[in-house]
Amino acid sequence: MPGPTVPRMQELPAGTTFGRYAIVRRIGAGGMAAVYEAQHTHLGRRVALKILHPSYAVHAPSVERFVLEANAAARLQHPHVVDVFDVGVEDDVPFMVMEYLEGGDLGAILEQENSLTVERVCALMLPVVSAVSAAHRAGIVHRDLKPENIYVTLGLDGIEHPVLLDFGISKVARRGGEPNLSMAGELLGTPYYMAPEQIRADDKVDARSDQYSLGVIIYECVTGQRPYRAGDSVYVLMAEILSGQADPPSTINRSLSPDFEAVILRAMNAVRDDRFESMQSFGRALMPFASEATRTRWTHEFDPRPSEGKPASAPAVAATGRASRPSTIGRRTTRLATGAALGSQSVSVPPDDLRVLTALRESSPDELAMFALLAPARRYPKDALLFLQGTQGESCFMLLRGEVEIVKSMSFGDCVLNTLGPGSVVGQIALVDLAPRTASVIARTETVAIELTREVFDKLIATANRVALRFQEHIAISAIRQLRVATQQLTALLDERASLRARGTPDVDPSHAARLAYVQAATLEWDLALEANRRAPTPRILKREP
Repeated sequence: MPGPTVPRMQELPAGTTFGRYAIVRRIGAGGMAAVYEAQHTHLGRRVALKILHPSYAVHAPSVERFVLEANAAARLQHPHVVDVFDVGVEDDVPFMVMEYLEGGDLGAILEQENSLTVERVCALMLPVVSAVSAAHRAGIVHRDLKPENIYVTLGLDGIEHPVLLDFGISKVARRGGEPNLSMAGELLGTPYYMAPEQIRADDKVDARSDQYSLGVIIYECVTGQRPYRAGDSVYVLMAEILSGQADPPSTINRSLSPDFEAVILRAMNAVRDDRFESMQSFGRALMPFASEATRTRWTHEFDPRPSEGKPASAPAVAATGRASRPSTIGRRTTRLATGAALGSQSVSVPPDDLRVLTALRESSPDELAMFALLAPARRYPKDALLFLQGTQGESCFMLLRGEVEIVKSMSFGDCVLNTLGPGSVVGQIALVDLAPRTASVIARTETVAIELTREVFDKLIATANRVALRFQEHIAISAIRQLRVATQQLTALLDERASLRARGTPDVDPSHAARLAYVQAATLEWDLALEANRRAPTPRILKREP
């Protein structure tokens, strides 16, 4: 006799009949779906039945994401990806039927054992790397890799057999130019394991984001700790991930070899291009640290290519455990397209440090944390060129520490218009206009600054972010005040020029021209002091043409 029909509730009791399946017990639940052990009423086959919560069944994007998961998993015929047998809708509730697995997820194993040996980690992760690599070849980026989505069973040979689960937020390459389900601006995934580009809601999230997540998982496996621990504040956590300032795993587990640590740090590098070029390369880098039995099992897939001769090497890692880059300290460099000067580094700053900026002084801690998350700070070495005169910029710089010089190149030489310190803003005209820069900005000392791009600023304004709205108001009020005072000073300078001409003095006077340049810069882009009752400071001339 069939059981009762499906009730409209979050949990289905044992004995409930759901289509062709009889519920045995609930074995797991997430924010959008629950998973039950069930039995096919005719075949007697034991399965895992995943059912979308009824409250989400009326939400089209949730249903589409649920179906996407089923299709993504079904497309992958891999021994370390969960099998999907069926997918459908019962009483307006979407469901999928998967193989029933006995064992436990990697998260539960870590909770019980704290940390694992390097050989065991390689034995568990090489199959996962293989599964994720297969997904990437099929055009699928998982985007939610975490210990709870790696289920470990025991094979008939007694060897641990990891299986990859949950493609619910995967990104699938589509044909015909159709948009991906998860568009730019969506923050999807589990924060502890998300790559920096996912935190930024980058629309270019790719296979290297999955590699980053696996690097974090391996870090946790060999240390028993996550690389970023931010208490109860998700904003601080995300800011730490964006800064890439994780402690090297060897500071926690001193038995780790430098070579294995380098593999971990390369996989979870905050800079996407500095990670391994593919999941295959990542697997080859792990192979030397696996046991002989594991290497034999996976040599067909991860054997070094003939041209390589040995596993892909990781970049040099300094004593801090972070990938090192060529230093540019002591020389001025051309501004990169991203706005970050060569030699600059992402840094994590306490949200309260942002209060040095006038526009942010009254902001709440959460507002400051979110602002720092979307517009992270960078450290610039002495003499670094933040941006160059004449280039078209799309960002401004908010100074938190150190000093910068505003340098203007003119026909008679280079002039330092002024020196700005903490609390100043340079280049704000770029947030409202794509006009060329009127001067260059050079770090006079080591400097920490936030680069606020026009794209991020527009997103913040569109979402009515209060910090951005305050800053927008600050820019508008400052611009109006500066324009009013600058008009008065410009009139005074033009009157002075007319007086010089009347006395027969040549028009071209470096001091006079530099003061005009100062007024122009103060009006357009800089927190340069202008007072109506006195003349603009005379800029310092660095050099003169012969």
